[in-house]
Amino acid sequence: NSKIALFWQLSIPLVILCTAALFIASTASFAGGAIIRWTIGTGRNVELPNLFEWGLINLIKETWKLKVYSLSILIGTFSFIWPYVKLLAMMWCWCIPTRYTPHIARGRILVCLDWLGRWSLLDTFVMNLLMVAFRWDVAFPVVNPFNVEAPVRMESFISPAFGFSAFLVATIISLITTHIILFQHRKLESTGKENNTDEAKKWRSVLQYCNGPKWLSKRRWLVWTIRIVITLAILLSVPMTTTGVSIISFSYQYRGLAGWVLDLCGQDTLRRFSVFSIAADVPNASNDPTYWGVVLSQIALYACCYIVPILHIIVMFVLWVLPLPRRWQAGLFTVCEILNAWNCIDVITATLLLTREVSLFSREFIGGDCTWANQYIDQFFYDATGSATCFEVIAYFEPGVWLLFGATLMYFISALTVHILTHRTLNERAAPPPLPPKVKYSPTPSLALDILMASSSTSVSPPPPSSPPAYPSIMPTTNINLASPLPSRKSAPPPQQQFVASASVFMVPPPQSSPPGTNPMAHRSSSSHHHHAHPSPSLRHPSSRSSKAYVPSPPPPRSIISAANSYALQPISPLAISSLASQSSVINPPEEDI
Repeated sequence: NSKIALFWQLSIPLVILCTAALFIASTASFAGGAIIRWTIGTGRNVELPNLFEWGLINLIKETWKLKVYSLSILIGTFSFIWPYVKLLAMMWCWCIPTRYTPHIARGRILVCLDWLGRWSLLDTFVMNLLMVAFRWDVAFPVVNPFNVEAPVRMESFISPAFGFSAFLVATIISLITTHIILFQHRKLESTGKENNTDEAKKWRSVLQYCNGPKWLSKRRWLVWTIRIVITLAILLSVPMTTTGVSIISFSYQYRGLAGWVLDLCGQDTLRRFSVFSIAADVPNASNDPTYWGVVLSQIALYACCYIVPILHIIVMFVLWVLPLPRRWQAGLFTVCEILNAWNCIDVITATLLLTREVSLFSREFIGGDCTWANQYIDQFFYDATGSATCFEVIAYFEPGVWLLFGATLMYFISALTVHILTHRTLNERAAPPPLPPKVKYSPTPSLALDILMASSSTSVSPPPPSSPPAYPSIMPTTNINLASPLPSRKSAPPPQQQFVASASVFMVPPPQSSPPGTNPMAHRSSSSHHHHAHPSPSLRHPSSRSSKAYVPSPPPPRSIISAANSYALQPISPLAISSLASQSSVINPPEEDI
């Protein structure tokens, strides 16, 4: 489209292709691995090789083998399938013409991509949960023979690798690209006059346009009840979301030989977390806190799960309650849509639901490397550990998680409702005032005759009543101007007093009740005395003494062609018919009449 700058025409497809390549690279690379590091004394670090490493495809396969179906399906859907589907849909909307994807369908597709794009961050949040869950630090009280304390420390990490960081960067680029494409789409749809209508200049809020369907708008008390409920839901979303993110939502308990060692060394085996504390512990849970992938994931967790939801609710409340002109409402709605695209409170809530699966994942996937020692642990340490495994993590829900679930549900419903109503309000305020109802064209029976009479330039007065009517056998041809104004029916002379001819159209007067199969002219000659003595009432002149007895002709037919046939236009050439049809387009007769 010529309205789109050449820079965006070329750069958007290039960015989509580069993002797809980055997704492919992240899928083919390792996402992370488990590391155990020993610290002996000061400055002596011994880092063992990775206990295990996994990529995205490997993680999906292993979780499916371990029968952790919910974790496998969610990661496979939102981290493996959905990113590529989204990129294909973006490329389709950008490159395919509107005859295959109309404007309305393209806008709906882009809005859905904008709403669902954040679910690609599910893999990032699962990785952050695993990093925090399997981070533990054990300090052994070892004393050397010289009574000099030499601390011995064992630490375990889940360290993110290139696959994790590349996937996070590709997801962020994909979200930003969706915003740009949606902005360009609405730029093409805009006419520049949406904010110039009288309704658009009024200071009104979205709440005032919330009237519902016709059956609901008649019940004002019900309309106001719905408005108050939506307003209260938005107001309650702020404290509930803030509290739900900050309150303790779940906990991890370490069991097996690792839990026994923690308990023996005075470490707490039960650790409680909230969404806010997970974001704070992400750098400490990595072996390299300054790694750019770890820093970026912490910023994403803070911003998308704490800062953005609060800002979104505030902007949404202002848009819902505050009276504004349409121009300001459209700008605030754009900000609202961008904040909603980055709001991941529902994604982190779904991630917490997967904490139940962490226990099986840790026992089989991580603790599976020491299965050879499980028989000895069961024989010698079962009474102390309470588990016949070397490493196991049990996840529990805390009471605060229900507040987080309720806040997420209320927040999602209120945001969806306000966004839909705001979109309808902007369309309603941009529309011009309704036009008066259209009057359906219904031609009168005499319309065709009116056209013929108005366009005639030759008229012949009938003979006086004392003599038989002398009609010319053939009328001269004249041109018909159908664009001339139509006279009123009251001022028009009777059809018997006017005759019309057109190019190559000849008019012969109609016979006066000629018997079928006879010659009309012979009949007229033989009955001329009868017409002279007793003229027909239908041919009496209106100015005569018996003008009250004048009987008008029967109502003419509806179309020009049938009118010409009724008044004995003989012959009618195709040239004349096409001329009449082309010149009569000013009256737009119905198709069935033509």
